[in-house]
Amino acid sequence: MQLLKFLAASALSFALVSAAWAETYSATLSRKDSNIYETNPSSLIIKTKYCYEYASYDDSLIDTDRRTVYFKDSRETCDLDSVYRPVHPSSGRYKAEVSREDGNWYRTDAGLYLKTENCLELALSEEVSIRLTSFGSGHVKFDNGNTCGIDGVYQKLSL
Repeated sequence: MQLLKFLAASALSFALVSAAWAETYSATLSRKDSNIYETNPSSLIIKTKYCYEYASYDDSLIDTDRRTVYFKDSRETCDLDSVYRPVHPSSGRYKAEVSREDGNWYRTDAGLYLKTENCLELALSEEVSIRLTSFGSGHVKFDNGNTCGIDGVYQKLSL
């Protein structure tokens, strides 16, 4: 009986400690594209799965342990796929291999992500030329000659 009480107390203590380590962040989110939300003012990009919430500066909670995004106003919850932070590589011209991840997102062979403007290229490990400005914008030119604008360069954060 004492062992049962000890195990019950240990389980409760573990549950409380786990809850205390939970990673929940408050953020203001705006929808930028299908399953893409931007935090304001930090400019982190939140990528969701199957989320149809049309947020515009909506107060939200991001729970990285449960991998959810909760929109306070509508009380909608969406699955959290990943979080990206902006990076500012040096301006210049680069050669890279890119693959289309989703919508206007392309992953480079260096592990960076390019957020493009209305880019319809179905690249799969395609060699490209990238030109970046000091502001992190620029353009990417594909083998077929098509060019897409780059809105920003991002790094995926581990959750």
